[in-house]
Amino acid sequence: MNDIAIELDSLEFVGGETVTGTVILQLEQDTPLRGIRLKFHGYEKSIWREGGGRSRHTHSETHTFFDEELTLFGHPRLPLAELVADSFKAVFSKENYEFLHPGSYRYPFSYALPPELPADYDSSMTDSRIYYGLKAQVDLPLKFDLEAVQPLVVHESSNASVAHEVTEHKTKKFLFDSGSSMEAAIHLDKDTLCLGETLSCRLEVINRAPRKEIRAVTLALLQIETLCAGGHTHKQQTEITRVNFEDLRFPVKDRTAVDLNLDIPGDLYPTISRATLVRLDYQVQVTLDIPWAVDMKLSMPVVLVNAPERNRS
Repeated sequence: MNDIAIELDSLEFVGGETVTGTVILQLEQDTPLRGIRLKFHGYEKSIWREGGGRSRHTHSETHTFFDEELTLFGHPRLPLAELVADSFKAVFSKENYEFLHPGSYRYPFSYALPPELPADYDSSMTDSRIYYGLKAQVDLPLKFDLEAVQPLVVHESSNASVAHEVTEHKTKKFLFDSGSSMEAAIHLDKDTLCLGETLSCRLEVINRAPRKEIRAVTLALLQIETLCAGGHTHKQQTEITRVNFEDLRFPVKDRTAVDLNLDIPGDLYPTISRATLVRLDYQVQVTLDIPWAVDMKLSMPVVLVNAPERNRS
C-alpha cells in the first residue's frame, strides 16, 4: 500500500523560527505523478452565534497568517483549467508524468515561520480557533491523491521577566449607613505568571462600617475570550477556578492584611494578544461577601505564559 507521512525535527515553535523535517513516501508499485508538494498554512477564525429561531445569526471571519506551497518533486500545482485538460489527456497516456518506482523516498524541507505569531488555540466556548499545520500531497492523475496532515504547536513569544507589581484599590460606601465605608486593596508582586504556577496576592481591608461584616472572601481566575468579525465584537467570560476563604475576619476600624493563594491550572491556553480576530485574556478577581449589601469586587488583568520548557500537557 502506498503511504505518505511527515516527520518534524521539532514539535513546538514560536513565530520567526524555522520548521524543518522530512516528507517520507513509501511506494509499492510504479507510480505516475504530477508532483509531491508540501503546504504550510496558518490562520485564525472567529465565529459565534446570536439569537434563536429565525433571528439566529452567525458572525464569522477568517484571517490568514501564511499559505504557501513547496514543490518537493515534480511540477508545481496546475491551475484548475489546465488540471481538467491534463486529466483528460491522462485517460489516454501517462507518458508526460514523472514516474517513481517501488521503494522509500525522503524529501527534507525547511520553512521560516512569520515573526510575532499568536499561539494556536481551539475554543471550548465557540468554534473559534487559531490553527497552524502542514499538508503533504502526492498529486496522482485520475486517482485520489496521497495526503498527510501534521498540525503545528505554536507558542506566543513572551518574556516573563518583564512582569510588574500591580495594586487595585476600591472604596465602598453604604447608602443607608451614613459615614460608613469599606476600603480594600489587592496587591500582586507580578502580573505575569506561568501556567501551573501558584498565584499569590495580598488583600488589605479597612472596615469603617460598624454594622457590616465580611462573611467570606473568594479568589478566582477568569478567562475572557474576545472575538471580532465583520465589525462586530463578542466577549465571553468564564470562571476557570476559585478558592473560598470562609474563615477570614476583618474587625471594624482595623487594617487587616491577609495572603491569598490560588493554583493556576497547567493545561490552560496562555494569554493570546497578537491575533487580529481572536483574543484570550485573564483576570484575577477578589470578591468580598458582605451580607445585606452588594458584594465588593476587585479585579486586575494578569498575563499567563507557558513554562520555560514550552510544554502543554
